[in-house]
Amino acid sequence: MSKLVILFLVLLSGYIHAQQIRTQQDFGIWVGFLLKKDLPKKFELSLEQQFRTCQNTTRMDAYWAELGVNYTINKHFRLNGNLRYIHDVKKTKATENSLRYNFDLEFRTKIKKKYQLSYRFRYQQKFIDLLQQRRTTIAEKESAIRNKIKLVFNYKKVHQFYCSTELFIRSSLFREAYLDKFRFSLGDKVKTKVGKFNFALGYEVNLQPNDPFSFFFLKIVYSIKL
Repeated sequence: MSKLVILFLVLLSGYIHAQQIRTQQDFGIWVGFLLKKDLPKKFELSLEQQFRTCQNTTRMDAYWAELGVNYTINKHFRLNGNLRYIHDVKKTKATENSLRYNFDLEFRTKIKKKYQLSYRFRYQQKFIDLLQQRRTTIAEKESAIRNKIKLVFNYKKVHQFYCSTELFIRSSLFREAYLDKFRFSLGDKVKTKVGKFNFALGYEVNLQPNDPFSFFFLKIVYSIKL
C-alpha cells in the first residue's frame, strides 16, 4: 500500500509541474514617448522610445529606440519604414543588442462618419548582436510578417477608442516560417493640450504547441507633434 501511495504522489507532483509549465502567464507595463514632425511632400518623421517590463513588472524586459519615416500616398494608403535598436534582456539566455528594420503598407477607410477600419501589412527583419564583434560567427537574423487589423471609433474629437488584432508569422535562419503569436489590444488615444496619450490593455499568446506562454500588458505612450 505504501508503495502505491508513493507512486501516486510522484505522478501527482509530475502532473502539477507539467500543468505549471503549460499555463505560464506574465504581466508587464510598456511605457513610451513618441515625437512626430511633418515634412514636405506628405512625409512624416518620427522618433519613439519604449521601456518594457516583465515578471509582473518586477524586471526589465526590453528597451528600444526607433527612427521612422512615413509617406502618405492618398487618404487610403500609407507607406512606413522604421529602423529600431533593441536592448533585449532575455530570461534564460544572454542579453541581446539588435537592429531591426521594417516596411509597412497600410490601408485605411471610413466605415461610417466616426468609425475607421485599417489593415497593416508589415515585413520586418532583425539582426541579433550585429554590433558585437564576432570573428567566428555571423550575426543571427530573424524575419517576421505581421498582419494587423484595427477598428477606431472617434468620440468628440478628444478620444479615439480602438481595438486591434495582430498575427505574427516568424522565420529564422534554421527554421521555416511558422505561426508565432497573436496580439490583441483595446485602448484609447486621448488628445490634450500638451499632447496625446495612448492607453491600452493588451494580451499576447504564443501559438506554438510546445510553448503556450501568454502575456498581459498595460501600454502608456505619450506623443507630441512638432
